[in-house]
Amino acid sequence: MHASAFFAILVASVALVASRPFDVSVLGDATYSIEGPICSGNGLVPAGSKCPLRGDKAVADCHPHLKSYGNGVCVAPVDAACQKIVTGAWGCVWAPRNSTNSTTTTTIPPDTIVAPSTLPTPAPTTFKPTAA
Repeated sequence: MHASAFFAILVASVALVASRPFDVSVLGDATYSIEGPICSGNGLVPAGSKCPLRGDKAVADCHPHLKSYGNGVCVAPVDAACQKIVTGAWGCVWAPRNSTNSTTTTTIPPDTIVAPSTLPTPAPTTFKPTAA
């Protein structure tokens, strides 16, 4: 197989996987099927940042007590945002209804390098002898 044919097949395979729908839940709400990379991970930056958008229909876990529930179905009432949740993981949460942005996220692009903290260390960094 020629290198150019191999490369073309590789690119097509990656595009197919990237556009495949994945199930993602919204914190305290239903599960939606969206194209990835979905909001997930537990590091400084998310592994993906996509969340359900206003109007998306839930594919699972739809119950009458949920914010998105109406007329027997769950539909995203607003765009969800990818944020750190209480567990420390990245997850989708409903953005406020009065949000001025149509897609509010708190993500950092995955290739961003975060500078080390400039906070003081909890212990002295130099030794001072004490009088005995």
